[in-house]
Amino acid sequence: MQSAISIVMHQSLKDSYDDEAIHIGIFENKVVRGRVKAHLSIVQKRCLVALCANAGRRMSRDSLVDACYGDNPYGGSLTAENYVTSSMMALRTVCCGLGISIDHDALGYSARLSDRPEPAASQVA
Repeated sequence: MQSAISIVMHQSLKDSYDDEAIHIGIFENKVVRGRVKAHLSIVQKRCLVALCANAGRRMSRDSLVDACYGDNPYGGSLTAENYVTSSMMALRTVCCGLGISIDHDALGYSARLSDRPEPAASQVA
């Protein structure tokens, strides 16, 4: 089992970094790995942070809903599960270019880091 993926949170992101960590903006919904960057929704960002912190372990959809809406005293939207599911479908596509593989099966989702990101032309800084 892979240990947690290295995440570095920043108040302000640069366009590129030399190391292989995943750089995520605290106040902006952007993620950078190497020279590859992508913009995320807030739900996608929270899902990515939860998956990276639990790399190699399956996270159920309920766990991801809690990671995204756990700070909401009302438990989030009535359609929180649908938001997380649709966000995860889009996040899987975005993460391919960042070199993060998100696997999905009946038990949930898991993330693992590939050796090197392979960006689409639109993702290069």
